[in-house]
Amino acid sequence: MRSLLAFEIPKLAFDVANVVIFAAILVGVALRRRRLAHVRIMTASFVADVLMVAVIELQRGAVAKTLEQARTVSDGLLSFHIFVSVASLALWVYQLVGGRRILHGAGSLSRHRAGAWAFLVFRATNVGTAFFV
Repeated sequence: MRSLLAFEIPKLAFDVANVVIFAAILVGVALRRRRLAHVRIMTASFVADVLMVAVIELQRGAVAKTLEQARTVSDGLLSFHIFVSVASLALWVYQLVGGRRILHGAGSLSRHRAGAWAFLVFRATNVGTAFFV
């Protein structure tokens, strides 16, 4: 697949960005008791994560690659990475919706906390597997 970007971004740049975004997520979690800082950092991390996925799609055609991989399931690590990546994005949405509800007094803090643990496990796995795919 031909890149839709005017220039090629090296894989190392994506790996570094992935680690930096995950570090920002960890900072956001550490600041969870400072609600405004937590919300701002987590929202910025989400935006950065989605932008990185968009750039990966434009450069590598990740969606087409994912669909092809789903049909063939030939590379176990790539399939696993795709699974944890999609799960991470889904958990991002779950956490953002739950977090907004909490801010408005209608959400469940215990569910948000449980979702956070699941999200962190999937996101950490995403970071780890990204170095090898």
